[in-house]
Amino acid sequence: NSPRAATVKAASSVKSWTLDRVTFKAIMQDSATKKNSLYQEFLDQVPLLSALSHMEKMTIADALKRVSYERGELIIRQGEPGNEFFIIEEGAVMC
Repeated sequence: NSPRAATVKAASSVKSWTLDRVTFKAIMQDSATKKNSLYQEFLDQVPLLSALSHMEKMTIADALKRVSYERGELIIRQGEPGNEFFIIEEGAVMC
């Protein structure tokens, strides 16, 4: 409930949609819960992560960010610092 950061004035006739804060937060929380559940199911199928507990996998699921790459696009370069861990969800890669 912080004050508005800007004043917005219609520059022409405007039709808009509005959504109250409580409903927006509920939708966002539901969406995050569904995403985490989907990621959790995926992580359960990754052999390298089989020794992790449910809580550890949930922590990873919370931190995952989906990134897409086009065919032929460089994902990592040999010799560069390894600051990220990649799990291939779909598609194939080559070294």
